[in-house]
Amino acid sequence: MKPHFLFFCSLLATLFFAACQPDTSTSTPKEPCVNPSFGDYIKLDLEYRSPDDSVLFSTFNKQSLEIKFQESFFKGLLNEGLQKMCPNDSSVFPVDSKALLGENNPITKKANKINLILKLYSVKSDEAYKAERMTQKNEQTVKDDSLIVTYMSQQNLQMEKSKSGVYYTVLKAGEAEHPTLKNKVKIDYNIKLLSEDVEVEFAEEGGKEIGLNRLPKGMREVIMMLGKGGKAKALIPSPLGYQNRQRGRIPPNSVLKYEVELLDFEEAN
Repeated sequence: MKPHFLFFCSLLATLFFAACQPDTSTSTPKEPCVNPSFGDYIKLDLEYRSPDDSVLFSTFNKQSLEIKFQESFFKGLLNEGLQKMCPNDSSVFPVDSKALLGENNPITKKANKINLILKLYSVKSDEAYKAERMTQKNEQTVKDDSLIVTYMSQQNLQMEKSKSGVYYTVLKAGEAEHPTLKNKVKIDYNIKLLSEDVEVEFAEEGGKEIGLNRLPKGMREVIMMLGKGGKAKALIPSPLGYQNRQRGRIPPNSVLKYEVELLDFEEAN
C-alpha cells in the first residue's frame, strides 16, 4: 500500500507557525481512512524536538493522549494537517514554539523553532467513544470490586458498601453539618495502592484546600459523609477514582486506599 504524504506550502503571517510542510508522512492503514473532524475523539502521541533533534517533550513510550479534537487544540493549517491524517499516519511539522506554546513555556525558552511530531492511532465519533468508555467502565468496575472483596478478606476488613460501589468506614462522624458540592473543603488525606503500603499521594502539612466538585466522585462521596473534624477510610474503585489516567505515582485503573479527615469547609467563591 502506498504511503500517504501531507504537504502544506502556504505561509500566512497571521498563523502561528513559520512553515507547515511535513517532512515525513507514512501510512499503512488496514481499514478505510477516517479523517479526524472537530468533535471526534482522537488517540495520538506527540513529541517536540529542537532543530538539533533533541527531544524536548514526548508522550511516546508513555500513556498516549486520547482527547476530544477541538478547534483550539492547534491553530490554522496545523489543524488542517491533522484533519487530513489517517490512523497510523505520522507527520512532522516545523513550527514556531512561541506561537504554539506561549512565550513563558519552558520549551519556548529552549528553542524558538521546533519540530512537532504527531502519530495518529485512532479516530472515534463522540457517540462511539462514549459507548466504548461505558463498556470499559462497567468491565473495570466488576474487576475492581473483585479485587476489593479479595483484599478485604485477606486483611479481615469489615466495611460498608455504598450504592456507587465505594467501600468505606466512618472512623469519626464529626459535626452535624456536612459539605455539599458547592463547598470548598480543607482536608488532610493520603492515598495508597492495594498492592503496597506506601503513600503515593498525600496532603501537605496543614491540609489541602479544594472545591469539593473538583475531586473524583468516590472521594467526594466519602467526604460528604463527614462533618467538620470527621475521619473516614475507603477503598475506591478506579472508575470512581482517577479512572484510566496516570496520576503521578498512581497507575491507570488503580483501586485507591483513601484515608481522609475533613478539617473545615466553606462556601466556594
